[in-house]
Amino acid sequence: MILLINVNLILSEIILSVKKEKKLMHKIITLIIIVILMMCRTSLCIVNEGHKAILVRFSKIVRDKNNNIKLLEPGLHFKIPFIDIITSIDNRIHTTNIKNNFFSKEGKEIVLDFYIKWRVNNFNDYYMSTKGDILKTEMILNRKSNDILNIHIAHSYLKDVINDLKSHLTKDVYNALSNINIENKELTAKSINNNLKFKNNTIGMSGIEIVDMNINNIELTNNELNCIFNRIRNKHKLLAQKQILKGKEESKKIRMQANYQADLIMNEAKIKALIIKNDNDVKIARMFADHFKNDMEFYTFIRSLTAYKKIFRKKKDLIVLSLDSDFFKYIKNPLINKY
Repeated sequence: MILLINVNLILSEIILSVKKEKKLMHKIITLIIIVILMMCRTSLCIVNEGHKAILVRFSKIVRDKNNNIKLLEPGLHFKIPFIDIITSIDNRIHTTNIKNNFFSKEGKEIVLDFYIKWRVNNFNDYYMSTKGDILKTEMILNRKSNDILNIHIAHSYLKDVINDLKSHLTKDVYNALSNINIENKELTAKSINNNLKFKNNTIGMSGIEIVDMNINNIELTNNELNCIFNRIRNKHKLLAQKQILKGKEESKKIRMQANYQADLIMNEAKIKALIIKNDNDVKIARMFADHFKNDMEFYTFIRSLTAYKKIFRKKKDLIVLSLDSDFFKYIKNPLINKY
């Protein structure tokens, strides 16, 4: 009986130990699978369409037998985990938009909005100069294009900048960025702090190709616009004042001419009226003479009455005459009874 109990205990211990070993094996196998999956994950690399990749091993670019840089084409690639580093480079055309302020020769501030289209054409040089960083590339393009534009615009008047925008300025900047020698001409400009000197054949950037460069828009700053508007306003105000003064002078001349013509007409009318009056007086006198030639005494009487009427109409007038005067002849001796 005692022997049977011992056998059961031994079997139980064996079963427990086997179960523990199985659990441990499961854990080990699971861990191994996870490690293998992680190794596979870190050893695989996908290069997307439109990209190429550079393989860097121990901080050195991997090259082929001909010492050319080894480029990884789009697709699935293997690498040594924790040793190889794959840097993907987009070899499609990039567009960098830039907007900056510049000063013309006369000191006017303008805002240029332009874009630069570029792509990588030498992956080795591009990686060595930028480590494949697009932001760094755009910063370099921004700085170089601004330097070139500063040189051109600082030596040109605003009207020349606008007139040469499409014909010369854009081409010069494009050629300078494209590392093309333009007549081997050295461009020199004086910046705020020092003298900037560039040669067109030395300002290209390694590893990239400039596809296109164009200026979208050119604007004046608010301060410049206000100055121009004020200048235009003052100019038009001065022209308006000149026109007003000219109008007043013309009005004065016209008024004087009209007054002169009116005076001439009035004088002519007065002369004609006087002539007509004199003619009428003569006619009246002639008519009176014709009617009263047979009785001159009555004619004299009528004329005297008319004179009395005119004289005594004004109450404030004082006339001192002798009663023996012929003027009062008909007052003293009226001819009423006679007629």
